Amino acid sequence: MKNLLGQLSSSCYYLHINKTGGSSFSAVIRRSFPEFLVCPAGLAKELIAIPSKKLLTYKYYSGHFGLGLPLMLPLVKRLRLRTFTVLRDPVDRSLSQLNAYFRNKGTYFHDLVSSVECDVEKCLQNERILSALSNYQSKCLAIPVRFDKFSLIQQCGGNFQELLVRASSGFTEDELFGRASRSLQGFCFVGLTEKMEESSERLSRVLGLPSFDVVPRVNVSAVNPYTGLVNSLNRGHVSAAVIRKLEEINRADLRLYDHVVRGW
Repeated sequence: MKNLLGQLSSSCYYLHINKTGGSSFSAVIRRSFPEFLVCPAGLAKELIAIPSKKLLTYKYYSGHFGLGLPLMLPLVKRLRLRTFTVLRDPVDRSLSQLNAYFRNKGTYFHDLVSSVECDVEKCLQNERILSALSNYQSKCLAIPVRFDKFSLIQQCGGNFQELLVRASSGFTEDELFGRASRSLQGFCFVGLTEKMEESSERLSRVLGLPSFDVVPRVNVSAVNPYTGLVNSLNRGHVSAAVIRKLEEINRADLRLYDHVVRGW
């Protein structure tokens, strides 16, 4: 594939929301850019380590930055930034996130989740875990996190998720949904995890690219082709009460997800 995206005058930003299939999606998109135009950061701690002048030279950004990345760019570049994201069923995303905490050492809440062997009912009794899981997709799309406060969060052992939880405290579900849905109106594309192949096809048309190849499955909670490790957690593994609890703490996300699905 030719590096067509690298020839665009505007830059692109894939706002990667945790456990929505973003690693798979980005693995395909980034092939369209020359490597020197791809921002190497995928995490907030990596992003803030890049000198500001260097950050401006990239044309493709992808990572767990929420609405914080545009704030680090000059207004002219920010206004021309073509932003897209992928949403996932909120219950499925929450279960996948808990599983990721459990299987990946060094991730946020790994020790807490491992201490109860990823017993979901016990995890949901922890207020910090509840806060991190609740309406996470809406928060990513509603709250413009400022990374100038990130170093303080790191000193406390936190990460972007912790920073987002703090920044979104005090917002009601209606406010989160309203702000998130308005943010999506300015995106050039919103895909769905459950329709990943079709999402790839649609995004290729939006960006004026040839059709993408089959989207590889990377960083998944079932079988990871890079590690061969098997470790899944889905609705079939939890009780109806757990599912109701996850729906309860993700009401804004459910509204947002349903809103996007209806628009498909």
